[in-house]
Amino acid sequence: MHSVRLSLVAPALLLCACKQLGPHRAADVTSTASADAGAASPSATPRSAVAPSPANTPVPTPAGVVIDGSYVPFNAAAPVLPIATPTPAPTNAAVDDLSFIDADYGWAVGEVCPRRPLSCQPALWQTADGGQTWRNTGTAPSPPVPTLPFQPGAAERLLFVSRQYGWIYGWRYGPQIYATRDGGATWLAQALPASVYSITYADGVLWAVLGQPCSAAALVDICQPQIIQSANLGRSWDPFNNPLNPLSTLPKLLRLDGGRAWLFGDHLERTTDGGLHWTRRPLPSDCHRPNYFGPAAVSFAGGVLWLMCVGQASNGAQGRAIYTSTDAGDSWTEAFPPPSLSGLPLTADGYAHAMMAVTSRVALLCLTRGGPLQMTQNGGQSWRSLSMGGDVPCTALLFIDVLHGWMAEAGGVIWRTEDGGAHWQRVGLP
Repeated sequence: MHSVRLSLVAPALLLCACKQLGPHRAADVTSTASADAGAASPSATPRSAVAPSPANTPVPTPAGVVIDGSYVPFNAAAPVLPIATPTPAPTNAAVDDLSFIDADYGWAVGEVCPRRPLSCQPALWQTADGGQTWRNTGTAPSPPVPTLPFQPGAAERLLFVSRQYGWIYGWRYGPQIYATRDGGATWLAQALPASVYSITYADGVLWAVLGQPCSAAALVDICQPQIIQSANLGRSWDPFNNPLNPLSTLPKLLRLDGGRAWLFGDHLERTTDGGLHWTRRPLPSDCHRPNYFGPAAVSFAGGVLWLMCVGQASNGAQGRAIYTSTDAGDSWTEAFPPPSLSGLPLTADGYAHAMMAVTSRVALLCLTRGGPLQMTQNGGQSWRSLSMGGDVPCTALLFIDVLHGWMAEAGGVIWRTEDGGAHWQRVGLP
């Protein structure tokens, strides 16, 4: 296994080394709470849609990066990293999603396509050393819809809340999910009222966001959203006090322990009592611009909510606006574009489909083009591409605290960091 060091040059960087245990996955926001003998230990510290709530310590903007010992200032063109041959990865493999319960134990779900795309087979990998090495469990449920290499919004999704309990789901599986109670060795199908697009876990309770394709021609566009919940690790599901308009499109859900949750759609719905009562708040005006699709990603870290709204993408760029809130969504500050660019088209390089906050000032974008990663250290005002060997799509991005994170590429390679994204190590799958 080879390592590529990508060092941020800045004054001394102080990061909390506290470790938060609990369920984490790259697409949803959850926090740890015990719910069964096999569930993970409870945690009072909330986490984001990949990042938890870390110490709210400002991080200085670096003057440049050090790539394999060579200093490159930020005003210079970023070179392509000289990537050494990694640990062998399976031919035509893809990782769709990641889930970790702590800094050591995690899973990756994806496909292995030995001959051609239409021959892809679902695959599940497991690590017990923080992603340094992975083993193929040999078991993953097959979706009714043919499995293809990664497509944002159409891939398998994964959530583990302990070493035993986990779920695989996605629109390819239709109105059912697959549950494991033995760490992924076996899977049991469970029928639900509609297709599952998001599962989160907080305060010992699972929430599942369901929906139906808006039309047969647009399977990834979802209408008629609803929420159901389970207090017994998915053995049974109950109706929920649903604040969603059945005519609205699929919302982005963010959950934290302590009964806190946010639903981002054509407006914001917020609860502080586990969904018993909801408060409606408006979204920033740019999220309703013509040709904008609305909220694309949400995250939370250091007491700050992050919101990304995106628009049409073409020629390697997309409309993008990023906001932060320090009062749980009552008000928003436009972080990107910064005030100096006010009035100009909100266009940014790359196609971002996920955003993960690490601290109140540090966040990363996961891109399908122009990436795989972009990073900010000044609260979102400016973003710097982290070149990791070419324009390879980022399929999943996950941080469980201010230090430990993972990123998956479409080619079946996983990167890991133990210092908040300053250095990344490339590892292969068996």
